[in-house]
Amino acid sequence: MKGFELNLNGRIVRGAFPTNSSIIISNKEEWISVLFGSISDDGSLSYDWLRTVMHSGDVLKIRFDDFDPDQLSEPKVTRFAENWDKELLEDYYRLKAELEKE
Repeated sequence: MKGFELNLNGRIVRGAFPTNSSIIISNKEEWISVLFGSISDDGSLSYDWLRTVMHSGDVLKIRFDDFDPDQLSEPKVTRFAENWDKELLEDYYRLKAELEKE
């Protein structure tokens, strides 16, 4: 299965999902964070292989490859609440309003 291998300071995590996988590197409020995950096709489940804050001197390597299923790391699976789309929409409008004020 095509997927990604992330090596963060020697800690190796491999993940793949049949339809989509994402690697997000974010700089928010002076924190650099890395998220490697996926969401199920119906949007009800979240799969996280890596979710961490980066520190000065950290080394992150990313490799794209074809992995056997037994080579993949076990993700943390989170089920979204039934009304998660409503909550996301409320967050969107709240954040949009904050940005428009700036």
